[in-house]
Amino acid sequence: MKSKLSLLFVVLLGLLNWGALFADDLNVERLSSFYNNWLNTQGVAVSGNFAYVTAIGDLNVIDVTDPVKPVVIGSCAIANNDYGPYGIVLSDGYLYIPAGTEGMRIVDISEPTQPQEVGCWERPVVNALKVKGNNVYLLDNMTGIEVLDISEPTRPEEISAFPIRSNLHHIEIAGNFAFVSADTAGLVILDITEPALIHKTGNFAAYSRILHSAVDGNYVYIADEDSGLCIVDITDPSTPQLASHLTFEWLTHPIIQLQGGLLYFGDGCTVWIVDITDRVNPKIVGAGEVGGYIVDMEVQDEFLHVATENDVLGFFYDGRGGLRILDISKPEAVSEVGFCNSPGYVWDVAVSGNIAYVADDDGGLRCVDITNPAIPAEIGQLSFYGLKVLGVEVFGDFVFASAVFCGITVINVVDPSNPAIVGSFGGEVAECKVVLNGSYAYATNSKGFISVDITDPSKPQTVGQYVSDGYCQSVAVNDRIACVGLGYEGLRIVDVTDPATPTELGSLVLVGTADRVAISGNLAFVAGENRWLRFVDISQPSAPKIMNEYRTPISINRITVDGNFLFLSGGGGFRIVDFSDPLNPVETGHGSFYSSNGIAVQGDIAYVSEGRNLAVYDCQNATAVSGGASGTQPSGVSLDTNYPNPFNSSTTIRYGVPVAGEVRLSLFDTAGRLVEQIVTGTVPAGYHSVTWNGINHPAGLYILRLEAGGVIKTAKMVLVK
Repeated sequence: MKSKLSLLFVVLLGLLNWGALFADDLNVERLSSFYNNWLNTQGVAVSGNFAYVTAIGDLNVIDVTDPVKPVVIGSCAIANNDYGPYGIVLSDGYLYIPAGTEGMRIVDISEPTQPQEVGCWERPVVNALKVKGNNVYLLDNMTGIEVLDISEPTRPEEISAFPIRSNLHHIEIAGNFAFVSADTAGLVILDITEPALIHKTGNFAAYSRILHSAVDGNYVYIADEDSGLCIVDITDPSTPQLASHLTFEWLTHPIIQLQGGLLYFGDGCTVWIVDITDRVNPKIVGAGEVGGYIVDMEVQDEFLHVATENDVLGFFYDGRGGLRILDISKPEAVSEVGFCNSPGYVWDVAVSGNIAYVADDDGGLRCVDITNPAIPAEIGQLSFYGLKVLGVEVFGDFVFASAVFCGITVINVVDPSNPAIVGSFGGEVAECKVVLNGSYAYATNSKGFISVDITDPSKPQTVGQYVSDGYCQSVAVNDRIACVGLGYEGLRIVDVTDPATPTELGSLVLVGTADRVAISGNLAFVAGENRWLRFVDISQPSAPKIMNEYRTPISINRITVDGNFLFLSGGGGFRIVDFSDPLNPVETGHGSFYSSNGIAVQGDIAYVSEGRNLAVYDCQNATAVSGGASGTQPSGVSLDTNYPNPFNSSTTIRYGVPVAGEVRLSLFDTAGRLVEQIVTGTVPAGYHSVTWNGINHPAGLYILRLEAGGVIKTAKMVLVK
């Protein structure tokens, strides 16, 4: 069953070009990624105090000086996309990685904290490899065995090839011979004395399928799918002879490691320890269970380092993939002493100042220093004891985190290195989400939302509730108006002027669903099924109306508004849309291969929760063009009409400067009195936008004045109450 399902995943994943994950990004640059959740662990190699673990898309370097507390100290992206090939080889400061349909990848690990891919060999499928001297021997189902010269690892060169017509699983090299585990073709023994003239010397027939092997002296130890462990005498490689046999039933992905007089035989979730001092009478002397499905192992002294994969279907076991370290000093009492994997699934992110706050599933809340966005660093973490953290918002020195069965937890982050829980609310809801507006929080439940006074965040007080006639999917709040997405029941407009008594003002029935909502001024954005994004005019809350409909390339999980740009996250990455003209929205950029959830935007930088990563993107090229501009740089100083205008509470002001320099954007009343200095200081060349909130100012006519490069531009805007 498992082998069939694994084959299905090989076929499906083989359709994806993981080596070009970010090749199609438009007007955005991926600066960094953090956490790099191990999608599927594949191989492990150990040398000294370091273990090297490959997962789909990544290589991770782990310090195992203390086996009880292994720590990831470095990682790099690599192109490896299959569930099939496992095993990596370390030689002279380089890792040689069989990467399935991405061929062989070569990584320089001379500096363990900064591994770097430096070379590759493209082939249809590379299943396994071994290194001897300046040569690497590759197994390729299309070619057979291929020999490369790697005296210069950045530029491998082919020496020779030898065809083997079978599925090739593993290769071992001892002396002048290579031993190839060749499925139903058995164990193929090749003479490699002259790498340019390799030839077949002998063969040991398989009982069913030979999947793995290890060599020690004059014996080769073979894992046969149906019969188990076969010990074969290869004193004469041309006529290998069976010495003994030990039954293991229904092997799926066996791995063999040798050390001293013991053999470590891993398959499924179990490691057996076999005494092979007497090759004719091998005996099982110990066994241990591993919290995950074994895909590779390497033994070093008293510890066995085991790479385990995630159970992507949840059918076979409950363990997470990663590196597991077993104490094997007492074969009769094997125990797991250490485990290392990336944190949980990155669901959401919020940014305040130089800190990004990450909702990390069962990894809890994580605080990341983003002073340098290209080099993010975790500085604090708060566990929720296994409960899943799905959302996060920031208000001053407090984070509001939503966790399954916990409602909203209030966390003091005045010291981000030591976050502390100070309060909670909404705990009666299985899955609760929160949006913040001023000194109030609005927490969703299945039937609407509750209004919570967070004037003192450590003592949140529920003051009101809105109950809808449908299932509440999401809510967005802008000053006095809340927009509630109710799925097939459409959109509801709710007056929250008095949060204690939310009052429904209007509704809008849609063709499809209202699943995700956001607000900017008098405009609501409603995302629903079939990738539709609706632009809804809510200037008259009692009669909302659709202004425009926009079909997006992705299904939308979240809508984030920044100035006159929408950041849409969902399946297939994120999209940036200029809505300065709501009747003619324009996509200006997109990024990420992975499904994305939350996005936090700060200046030109977007922090994207990609599930397995927290990714950081520079979006300045995507947000440089706005308001219908035809190029990335304006030809002169410009001040566009603000949108919306007239407006209730907030509006977006757009301006452009052709060269970097001092800019002053001021707001005056009709008497010529300065109301507010909106922008002052040096800004880069390009188009810019800023949101102004007039909630604390009287209704009336206001004058905008832009001064830049000796040019003065003015515009009028009207605030209504």
